[in-house]
Amino acid sequence: MQVLGEVKTPLSLRIAGTSTTFKFKPVVLEGLDMDLNLSGPFLKAHDIDQIHSKDALKVRGTLVKL
Repeated sequence: MQVLGEVKTPLSLRIAGTSTTFKFKPVVLEGLDMDLNLSGPFLKAHDIDQIHSKDALKVRGTLVKL
């Protein structure tokens, strides 16, 4: 995939079911099949665990069903 650039101003992201807001500067990729992809390194850096067996995310201790 070709990197087209990075947004100039950080965006805010809040995962439904939580009160935590994350600031981030996404990289824009040509041909990405989704609007937004939260990478493993992003999840780790923000203490977010993906729990496949429960179809949920654990965001800083709060379980959020997907």
